[in-house]
Formats: sequence, C-alpha cells, structure tokens
Amino acid sequence: MNFIELQKANEVRVYSRADNQKRTQLQLQVDNEQEYNLSYGQDAVLTILPLIEKEVREMASRRNQHTKRFYWSYIRPIQTGEKTFQGSDTIERTIAGLVAVNLTSSLTKTSTLTSVAQKMANNAFHILHVSHELRKDENLHALKFFSGLVMFVAENTDIFTIDQVNGRENRLFLSDTWRQHVEEAQDNYKTNVSGYEPMVSAPISHTSLLNEEAGYLISKSPLLKHPTRTKEREVLESIVGFTAESNPDFFDYIDRVQKTEYVVNCKLLDILSDYYYERNICFKKFPILPDFEVVEEEAATEIRKRNERRARYDAYKGIEQGPLTEATCSKIKDDHKAKMKDKVNKTKRLLEMANEYAVFERFWYPPFLDNRGRLYPYSSGSLSTQGDEMSKALIQFANKKSVSEAGMKALFNTLANTMGEDKKVMEVKCQVAMTWFAEHIPDFLEGRWDIFFEDSHKEKPLFDEPITALAVCIELTELAKDPNYKCGYINHRDARVSGSSIIGTAMRDKGIMEMTSVLDWNKDGKLGDAYTEAANEAMKLCKKYADEGCEVCATLLSYSEELFCRSVFKHVVMTWCSYGLTDFSLREYNKGVFKWDEELDKEHKTKFDNLMLEALVIALPACSRFLKVFRKVGAEVAKRDGLFSFINPLSKFPVAFTERKMKKERVEVAQPGRIIKLNIIVPTNNIDTMAITNAVAPNVIHSIDAALLYRVSYKCQHDLCFIHDSIGSHADDVEATVAAYASSMMKVAQMDVLNNILEQLGVEDRLELVNTATEEDILSIKDSKHILV
Repeated sequence: MNFIELQKANEVRVYSRADNQKRTQLQLQVDNEQEYNLSYGQDAVLTILPLIEKEVREMASRRNQHTKRFYWSYIRPIQTGEKTFQGSDTIERTIAGLVAVNLTSSLTKTSTLTSVAQKMANNAFHILHVSHELRKDENLHALKFFSGLVMFVAENTDIFTIDQVNGRENRLFLSDTWRQHVEEAQDNYKTNVSGYEPMVSAPISHTSLLNEEAGYLISKSPLLKHPTRTKEREVLESIVGFTAESNPDFFDYIDRVQKTEYVVNCKLLDILSDYYYERNICFKKFPILPDFEVVEEEAATEIRKRNERRARYDAYKGIEQGPLTEATCSKIKDDHKAKMKDKVNKTKRLLEMANEYAVFERFWYPPFLDNRGRLYPYSSGSLSTQGDEMSKALIQFANKKSVSEAGMKALFNTLANTMGEDKKVMEVKCQVAMTWFAEHIPDFLEGRWDIFFEDSHKEKPLFDEPITALAVCIELTELAKDPNYKCGYINHRDARVSGSSIIGTAMRDKGIMEMTSVLDWNKDGKLGDAYTEAANEAMKLCKKYADEGCEVCATLLSYSEELFCRSVFKHVVMTWCSYGLTDFSLREYNKGVFKWDEELDKEHKTKFDNLMLEALVIALPACSRFLKVFRKVGAEVAKRDGLFSFINPLSKFPVAFTERKMKKERVEVAQPGRIIKLNIIVPTNNIDTMAITNAVAPNVIHSIDAALLYRVSYKCQHDLCFIHDSIGSHADDVEATVAAYASSMMKVAQMDVLNNILEQLGVEDRLELVNTATEEDILSIKDSKHILV
C-alpha cells in the first residue's frame, strides 16, 4: 500500500506509548475488505507527506497561466486513461500524492532528476490506469513526462530546486524551509520508502502468472512482477497455459509460501531496545549513532587495500602510478561517512518497523517470481525474510512448536554455524556449541547478553553472525527455564556450493557430490570442501611441473600458503561453476588476489592462472563440461531468435529470458524558461549475443535450485521460509526439511535434467555424463544428513 492508498483507511490513529521497551504502537481501523500494510505508516512520514501533498495541491488549484499547463500536461493525460482509480477523491490529489511519495523517498539524500522520475513512472504505472499514450514507450515517454512533472513542481513551489552538478547530473536539492521540516522529523524519519510492506491480513491466492488481482488486496502484485517489460513471458504463458487450473501443485506451493504466518521476535526486540536505547551498546555492523572511529578505520583499510592493488597492477603492467591522490583519499573518507549514515538510518528504521509490527498477532509476505522461478518477497522494506542478519533474526513463525531432543540439536547446530563451525559434521559442531552454551548460560539466565555485543567489536570475533547467535541463545535459555516452551525461531540451512552440487548431481559426478555433501563423506570430522579440493589440485599440478624443472612453478610453491588456499579459490569455484565466469574474467579477478612482489611478475601470474584453470577442470569435471556445452548452446540460441526458453522438468515452470543491447538516449524536457537534457539508458531491439551466452549457465542453475524448493515444499507440510538455496524451518522440522531436499536432489540425478533442457531448446548438443556415481550412490542421496548445513 502506498501513500495514496493509505487515504482509503477509515481512520488512521498514530500514538506513542513510552514504556520500558520504548515501543511505538500503531493502530489502524480499516474496512474488512481492505488491508493496511504499514507502507508509510509512521509518525514522521505521515507528517512530511501531507505537507508536500498540500503544497502541490495548492499549486494545482491556483489555476493561473502556469497551473493551466499543469492541468493539461499532467492531469488530463492520466484522467483520459483512467478507468476505475481507487484511493483518491480527485486526480489533483492523485498527482500530488504521487509527487509527495517519490520526493519523500529522496528527502534524506540528494537524488538525480532521472532517478526520481524513474521511481515516479514505476509507481504511476503500478497504481494508476494511465492512458495508452503513456504506455507506448514506458522508458522514454514516461520518463520525459514525469521529469517534466518534477520540474514543474520545482518551478512552482519552494520544496526543492534542480541544479546541475559537474556539468552533467541534474540533482534535486531541498530548500532551507523543507530541510528544516526533515530535520525536525529526522529521528523518526523512514528512509528508503517502499511501496510494499508485509500484510496484516491474509493475501489473495494466485490463479495465474500475470493476474494482478492477487497477493495484496489493493496494490497490484502479479506473480511475475514485470510482465509488461518481458514480452516473452506473456507469449510463453499463452503457449503453456501455466495457470492454477493446469498446474495446481505449483500454485498450491505459492499459496503455502505467501500464507505462512510470521510475527516479530519480541524477546530479541526487547533486548536490542534495552542495549541500544538504554545502555548505548550496539552491534558493530548495526549502529544507531555514527561511530567516526569505525569510519576512519574502514576508510584507512580501504585506502591501504587500494594502494596495494594499485601497486600490484603497476607491477603487472610495468608502470608506476604511485599511491592514491589526496583528493581520492578524501572522497573515500566521505563515502564511508555516507555509508555510516546509511547504516544508522537503516538500523533505526528496522527497529522502528519491528516495533510497529510487534503489535500484530501475525503478518504475511506475498511473493513474486523472477523469470527463472526464484521466489522473492514483494516487501522491499527493512523487515524482510530475505533481509540482512538483524532483519531475519527479528522475524519468527507465528505458529510456534514444542522442541524435542532432535529440535534441541538443530538449535545447537544453528548456533555452531554462527561460530564458523559449519564445515564440520553435525555431531562435532553440536558438541562445540553445547559446551560454549553451558559455560555462559548462568549469564543468560540473569539477562546478561553483553558477550554478543562485545564480540562484534573484536578484531577476530567468535561469531560470524552475532545477532543470529543471540537469537538462538534466547530460545535455548527459554527452553532451559521451561522444557515445554514453544519456539518459533526460523532455523536456516544452506546448500553447500549449490551450483556445483546441482551440476555434479545432474551429471553423476561422485567427486563433486562428495565435496558438496550431496553424498555423506567426511575426513577427520570435517565435510568435503570443493574450494579446498580445487586449491589442493592446483598445488599438486604446481609441484608436478616444478619437479619437471619449471622454475616459475618452483617460485610459486614458495608462496603456497598465500596462493593455494581456500580463500583464493572460493570466489573462483563459486563463480566459475555456478555463474559461468569466463576464463578472461578469472584472469582479471586474479590480478587482485595474486601476491605481487619482487619475485613474482607477470610470467608467474600467467602461470598461476593456467594452473587454476587446469585444476578446476580436473577437480570439477562435470562443471567444465556443463559450461562448455551451455555457452555454445547459448550463443546458438542467441543467434537463432534471442529467446532462451524451456519448461523446467522438475517444477513445470516456464523459464524464459532474453538480453537486448542498451543505448543512451538524450531526452529534452522543457518548462517555461528552462530546458533540461537527460541521459536515459534504454533497450534496443538488437539481441545481445554475448550477454545471453554468459547468462545461460547461471539462469539454468538458478531455475533448478528454484525448482528444488518447490519440490521441498511439496513434500513438507510444515512452515518453510525460502532464501534462494537456503531453507528455514522450525527446529523440530529441520530433519524432515533436509530429508525432503535430499530426496529432491536425488530426482535431479534420476531425471537427467540438463539433457532434458537441451532437448527442449532444439539443439543437437548433449552433455556426456561423468557417471562416476553408481545407482547405489544415487539412491543413497536421500539419506544424506549434511546436504544442507
């Protein structure tokens, strides 16, 4: 719901109750058929928005020679195309609300005219029935239309001015009067205003991919979010007929996801409120007051790293640029100050939003799908199931359950994962977490949680995710007090190197399946690790060539700890296998991680690149074959018709994507006495062959991991929370969730999914399976305990 829709509420009463938790409460009374999802429901926003709206409406009502232009240029075109707009008494109010919402989202930062016009265009197409004239060219005509609207408001009100910066960008600057308005509401101001927030009433079930009258009750929320931008989706749906009638299982899956009920984790929220507002103690990554010591430290670290990379590049090219200039260093410091301010605003907004939603017994997250079938929540605000660490920790399942012995182990395993123990087998890491918790439970029973806050500020902290660790320990402490305590905490389990694991399983590569824990395999209590195996393989090759007399390899071996290590190979394995990293991109990436000094020069760097590529082919043969075939097929499809489409054999979801070349358009926007020229990037009708070739591999993999989640949901009837290749569930349901994922992965091997896709594409190429995994190995996948960790 946006600001305009907010006006539909019968009564909006905002009040504060200063209690121990300093919790702001919001109460709304709406009709039974309307939802209120708190999009803009906050004191400061409800203060700022009406002021802007009033200003714009007064301007429109003057009816002088300038405002006649406002009517005929901006109100009449929308009025002509309007059919049944709900949420406003007049078109003037609609326009005023539209301007107000989009200007408010930019009040705390300087925005360009183009960016504000783009936001306004997106919102207008979404909430208004605009005329066909405006729909002709969504990128050019609409942006020109709304740029003119913003300029007109700037010329005829004192809200803001438009000035050119650096001779190029036209930026919006608040006037002194309006800057004072913002500063007065700064403490409670909601930054990054979002058009969608969690619902406080149950969403409407979807019946097709493009039905806009589902999900949210008022706002349009089709399952495919941008159907007008991707014509191929509409074509594909008309061919396949992908609807609830023809594919009931898939739409049942969507319905279960969007009707999963959530609540705010009030116990965690109370502790955070106490430490943040009463004791002035914060987590390092989530401050509510600017910490300029941290800013200086982070800026100095970035300057040092950039100087090091600069020196490496100089050594590689044989030139001498010298260190960064004083002006560049100053800009880096300013950027870090701005990032700190953004962190502060984001954390404050997240805590405020959690307080707002804490008064509701339950809320929901309507989802949308991308063209591969991946799920995302429509809500793009602070409190989201796919948000940052604090955001996810503050959300729980509303349907809480008792915790058995298996559930206790699941909670301890979640705690161990936050301590960097995720690469060990469950029994080992569970014991580590239990030992640590037993040492500190006396403090937790007394309400002392300082260790988590203090640890986040250490140079080498114990916890990778201290807020997650705090949330788990809260639940464990409650269970220690009362064994019958019902827990709603969401335990997330992630697939290990999901791209490699999918390719390895589909091609029956036993080595990859063991490295990614698709098959249970461990060495001395540690799970298989694709990153380490690739690094070890590269070092073996280097030793082999050194023994054969290669002096370059002999030199590289003396730097084995810095070069042939997990941290260097992690990014490469992840992107090369899952995202189709090209050989050229790999060589470019290595410029930043290679250890340059007097002994290591360009020849050593080239040899290291070649060793890495050779090691990847040996350690991950299935991935090498997959990339070779699908890049070739991508180029062939791009040249043929530019549309890469297939039906996912695991979920029957219609996958379709294309890439078009972009061009820069110069658009003139005129107002009385002023002309502004805007640079707008728009797509052309020309197919981008290279982009499609590079996008095929990751899109195929992501479509399969999306289908795996569909199959998991189909097998499980308990609450689930999805984040791409990560699945969240109740502590007692973790074992069942892992078993469902393992069973789904077994299906990937049995169905020969990748060759099925190649056959649908109408190409002659086929993948030759590695086939080192036997039928017995394939059947044993369903018993894997570490396929999700």
